[in-house]
Amino acid sequence: MKKTNIVAVLAAVASFAAIPAASAEEVTCENANFSTEVMEQFAGVRYSCMEIVERNGEPHAKLNAVVVRASPPNLTVKFEREGGLTNPVTPNPGKDYSFTVDSGREVSLRELTASSELRVYVPVKGPIG
Repeated sequence: MKKTNIVAVLAAVASFAAIPAASAEEVTCENANFSTEVMEQFAGVRYSCMEIVERNGEPHAKLNAVVVRASPPNLTVKFEREGGLTNPVTPNPGKDYSFTVDSGREVSLRELTASSELRVYVPVKGPIG
């Protein structure tokens, strides 16, 4: 399987910059404050969160996904979660969106294939509350 690392696959997320953590409390998958746009597109994001990592100095939820179908401009994936995979989710990354593979090479949506494994990083606002 081809492993791919993408900064954000959810269309709503791709247009947002990461927002700094609002408090000194540690951000976890359980207390991460996801944007309304992310929750509307993928309400199960919290259950697919593997861990919170820092990217460019900001907290991001790391998710693992498997490509079900990649036919530009559409991308359908299933996210890993405890007990298996989610139902298919179809974000709209846009035809010009590029994905960075593990080797550091950038690829287009057209180059992804079914069963490609993705790492998705979704910005979070810090802990809820």
